[in-house]
Amino acid sequence: MTESTITLIELVLKIIGGAGAFVLFLIGLKRYQKDQIWNRQEFIAREMKDFQNDPSVKNALLMLDWEVRHIQLFPDKEKPEERYVIVDRQLFCRALSVGRSNT
Repeated sequence: MTESTITLIELVLKIIGGAGAFVLFLIGLKRYQKDQIWNRQEFIAREMKDFQNDPSVKNALLMLDWEVRHIQLFPDKEKPEERYVIVDRQLFCRALSVGRSNT
């Protein structure tokens, strides 16, 4: 083999190696992007689970879902009958009203 043939083979191998490295870089970049999306989805799922397990959120959802409901608003009270409040639509709307007296 002549020196020019060897140089040509080396050039072709370098081009193939560079192209291969570039392809591997693109594959790695795509994998990184997919992992980032997966991590965001896991974070959102975890936050939603924590949100839905919050007792205050559960109470708020019960208030929204029912016309009249006994809801445990004061879980720290000693007497069980003092822990619960009857919440109806009128009380709920008064609690949400802005700028008016909530009495």
